[in-house]
Amino acid sequence: LQQRIRHARVHARARAADIAFELARAQKASGAIDAARHTVAEALALAPGHVELAHLEASLLEVAEDWTGLAAALERLAELSTADEERAAW
Repeated sequence: LQQRIRHARVHARARAADIAFELARAQKASGAIDAARHTVAEALALAPGHVELAHLEASLLEVAEDWTGLAAALERLAELSTADEERAAW
């Protein structure tokens, strides 16, 4: 997956973000929280509007008990939300 991300970064940012999302989910599932956070941060730099990555980022920050980071991530999620109901949830 990491090799696919490197290739996709050059050719398609959106695809790279999707692959990074899958990699970060696998990293989280295996307990590699720091690696997952790093993967998500890099991917969000490429695709800041990727909602699934933003959700995963918030989840990882909660697991890591990074409350300041979580607050910022929830604010970003609210900004990305398109529906008023979604914004109210964050």
